[in-house]
Amino acid sequence: MTSNEIQLIHPDTLSRGVPWSAVLGYGSVVLGWLILNRTAGQWLIQALPEWSPVNQILMIGAGIVLLFCLQISLQIFLQFSLGPFLLQRYRAHLKILWQPEMRRLPLLLILGSGVLSLGSQWFLTLEQIPAILFILGSYGLVGLWLQPHSWNRGLPIAIALSFILPFGVEFSTNLGFPARILTAEAVEQILHHLKIAALSSEDIIVLDTGIAHVELPCSGLKSLWIGSLFFLGATWVDRRRLGLRWLGMGAVTLGLLVLANIARVLSLVMVAEVLQQPEIADILHIPLGIIGFITVCGLSYGLLRGVPQITGEDQGSSVVLTPQRSLKLTDFKEYHRHRSSSYLDFLVLTACLLGLALFPAAPSFGSALPDLNALDWPANLQMETIPLSKTEQRFFGQNSGVLTEKQRFQFQDLSGSVLFVASSTCDRTMPQSCV
Repeated sequence: MTSNEIQLIHPDTLSRGVPWSAVLGYGSVVLGWLILNRTAGQWLIQALPEWSPVNQILMIGAGIVLLFCLQISLQIFLQFSLGPFLLQRYRAHLKILWQPEMRRLPLLLILGSGVLSLGSQWFLTLEQIPAILFILGSYGLVGLWLQPHSWNRGLPIAIALSFILPFGVEFSTNLGFPARILTAEAVEQILHHLKIAALSSEDIIVLDTGIAHVELPCSGLKSLWIGSLFFLGATWVDRRRLGLRWLGMGAVTLGLLVLANIARVLSLVMVAEVLQQPEIADILHIPLGIIGFITVCGLSYGLLRGVPQITGEDQGSSVVLTPQRSLKLTDFKEYHRHRSSSYLDFLVLTACLLGLALFPAAPSFGSALPDLNALDWPANLQMETIPLSKTEQRFFGQNSGVLTEKQRFQFQDLSGSVLFVASSTCDRTMPQSCV
């Protein structure tokens, strides 16, 4: 047979000697992972129709890029479209890992995502966090069967894919308000050190809300989100190596985005309150955010260039199918050599996943909405129901499981209005709309 001929090997050559215990062992790991993340999977399926078209396009695009990165689509085509045979030799850059390996980074991603998902359900009650961790952990699970270089190459895209989950009002509400409080307190301290008659942090939040409107909470979370996607995309395009230096550059990027948001709010406060030019502050609100974001992205890209690139030496050693390299029976013997220890490792991993799945779930808050009419008010407190504003109707109308009511009150010499928000879960309250 000449060097230009393509050899075909019957799949029995590869599959002979692979018992059903292997299939059961590998399948048990996948099943244990799905059981552990059943809640996150259900949420993803239910939330998919509600995602915006932009998010859907981004998710599909990132998925295509990830498949291209991992070259899975080509492998599937070659293995399932050639009938009873496997192609022995094809594209030189395609690499196959014949035996799954318990590598440290994928295992850390799997178990770490599982533990953090359980913790987030108890302490954060944000449905998006377990979904993000489910996607990351699933990529770690896939990494057990992928060649290390290909898996590392696609890791930034997998992280970006998980972070493309809807980052709208529902998500930013719970984290956005604490972030705005921290930003306002930082601005207050800066004004205090500048010997300026400092506004309180509450006044700064009200000022920021008045400029940005309640449906666009300027907590800086969206800048952190888009900035993180930019950093991950630049990492993939420039083929930067993931490591401690890369993590450090990512942390610096997030810190710069936070500082840019603090500088934006400080500038708005200075213009609106110190210079008494609220109209100019309203005009500068969006341009300041854009300028700060672009500046940080430029600095982030410059910092990323200091991270070493992935070279050919990082690709590791595995069975490579090239026109100069033909599979031999010794390759298949190598595949079966450490099979017993591999099965044991998978059983241990399955036990860990099932153990996490048996961990007590976070308490449910039920499905019935609280009855606002059942609230007991003092006899000398006069309450009168008033309609919601258009902004409030639009803001709360985005969530079907929320009951909102606004009332005007009169208590001795004190009068005002109060907004009641009733929800069946604790992560539906939107406090920044009440400021």
